[in-house]
Parts: sequence; C-alpha cells; structure tokens
Amino acid sequence: METIRIEKGRIHNLPYHNARMNRTRRELFGAREEIDLAGYIHPGPHQERTKCRVEYTCEVLKVEYVPYRMRPVHSLRLVTCDEIDYSYKSTDRQCLNDLFAQRGGHDDILIIRDGLLTDTSICNVALWNGTSWITPARPLLCGTMRAYLLDKGLVQAGDIPVEDLPTLRHLGSYLQGHPCIHIPGVDMSSGSLGQGISAACGMALAGKMDNAAYKVYTILGDGEIEEGQVWEAAMFANQYHLDNLVAIVDNNGLQIDGKLSEVCSPEPIPEKFEAFGWHVIRMDAHDFDAIDAAMQEAETIVGKPVAIIQKSVKGKGVSFMENQVGWHGKAPNQAEYEQAMAELTAQLKELEG
Repeated sequence: METIRIEKGRIHNLPYHNARMNRTRRELFGAREEIDLAGYIHPGPHQERTKCRVEYTCEVLKVEYVPYRMRPVHSLRLVTCDEIDYSYKSTDRQCLNDLFAQRGGHDDILIIRDGLLTDTSICNVALWNGTSWITPARPLLCGTMRAYLLDKGLVQAGDIPVEDLPTLRHLGSYLQGHPCIHIPGVDMSSGSLGQGISAACGMALAGKMDNAAYKVYTILGDGEIEEGQVWEAAMFANQYHLDNLVAIVDNNGLQIDGKLSEVCSPEPIPEKFEAFGWHVIRMDAHDFDAIDAAMQEAETIVGKPVAIIQKSVKGKGVSFMENQVGWHGKAPNQAEYEQAMAELTAQLKELEG
C-alpha cells in the first residue's frame, strides 16, 4: 500500500510514491507496466490535511481518504529485532505491531536491527548532530519523505550503531557538532571561521601546480570575514594569482551575535577585496539571472581571484524569518513550518504564473 499526504488540494511527494509503488509491483507481483497514481487520486476536495490510502497488487485495488492525525511522540523505547523485514510498505503490519507492543510507557519504539538504528513503528528518523541531519542508511522501509530530503541534500545517510547514541554532540564522535577529518566521508576538519577559504586556496594552488583545469568555489558569511584568517587567505590568493578560485560572500548583514554593524562590521566588503587584489562582482542573491551572469563573468577573469559579493535577505520569503538573527541555527516547530511552506508555496505559484 501507499499512504499519501493531501493538503490544500495537492498531492505531496507523488513522484516518490509512484517510484516506490512501481518498484514493489515489479519485484513482488511481476508487473511490467508502470502506474501513475495521479490517475487514481482526486485531491481537489481535500483542503485539510488528509491521508490517502492506496492498496494495490498489479493493479490499484482501493483508494480511500481519512483525516490525518499526527500521533504525539515524546519518548521512544529501543527495541531490538534482527529478523524483522519490512522492505515493502504493506497492509500486513503484524511484525511492527508485535514490536510496538513492547513500548511500555513510551509513545513509540526505535527499532534496532543488526546493532544499527532503523525506524520507529511509523516513520523514518534523522538525528541532528549540530551541523547536519543524519538518517540511518539501512532503514526498515525507504520512506518517500526520506527519499525527497536525501535528493535535496537536506539529510545525509549513514550507519548509526546503537552504542553511538550517547556520543551525540560529544567531541571525538562522528555525531559531534562540527565535521572532523576522522569521520568517514569528511575530507577536512572545519568549524572555525576562515578555514574554508584557506583550504580552498590550497586546492586552487594545487590545481595551478598540476596545470589542472578545475575551478575552486568557496562560500563565506559576511560575519565570518571578520576573522583575520580570511584576509591572510585573500593575500595568499592574490600573491599566487589564483584565478581558478571564486569566493562567494553571503552579505545579509547578520551574524550569530546580531547585526553586522553592531558586532564588528567588515564593511565595505567589495572595496576590501578589491584592495587585496581580487576581481569583485556585486550580485543580488535572489535574482537567478544575476547569479548566472556573475558565474559567467567569473569564468572569464584571468590573473586574479574572484570575489562575488551577494546581497541577500536572511529568511527570504518567510515573513517571520526575514532579517531575524534568531533563525541562525534554529529549527521551526510544526506550526511555523506549515506557515513557512504556505508562504513559499504561494510565492512559487505566483512565479509560475
């Protein structure tokens, strides 16, 4: 089966539901022709959040609509089961129900298989390590929202052994707050301001020495460039004529401690980079044509590193987030998320005409 969210007359994540359903139809039922659920689901009448339940074998058997009710989850009990197999979303949830019965006084369970975190009884999970969301690489069921977030780069997949849970946000753990080179898949340690552009200079110089054709791109915050290491790197890039280096400075006037002008302003930013021998391009970060033009211009510059200073609005498009420093590293709650998505969706529809 597939259970699909409908809200304001719109089907959510339909391509991912289609892909999972058709994979199941091929692997379990030998179906060859693909089905598009858009031909079976009628979202128009459903303005409130609704769960659409689709049962199928080779063909769609039943489509029903029920009000969506979110189950509050405040605590999870770890439950181990190495034999469980729920690779396909099925109407038969007995294996999950048997484990759910072990929850005791908790709201749900977190299932451990072969020593690794997988899912709760109802959904995939992700852990926040201070800089990124990590979702188990081997879930019981590959959820559609999980697939969407992975495709967008908003979460990363990785094995999470159960014994590692207590190390979340602890130094030395791969679940610590900042990326570190001892973590598999991380190429350099980072976290301290200025390290990104310094490493980028090294990469660009290596490209020059190897006569390689690649360019190196690095992104800095306008608060970050208060760090002296940034300007050491800027001198270095000019000294060695690193025209294969492009630094993009996000200039929104805010940093973690407040307004740039009230903390330690690095303005005027364009003139500073020009004084350090860089070719400077000014750009509106919310204008896609301007972004394209800036990138095209950066490709043509010879003999100098390039700094693109992009003027931006923090939280652009979400009324309660715009120009608010408090959203530097905070996640929205459910109500805030829904308001933000409604505002962004309305703007997208206006842009699409």
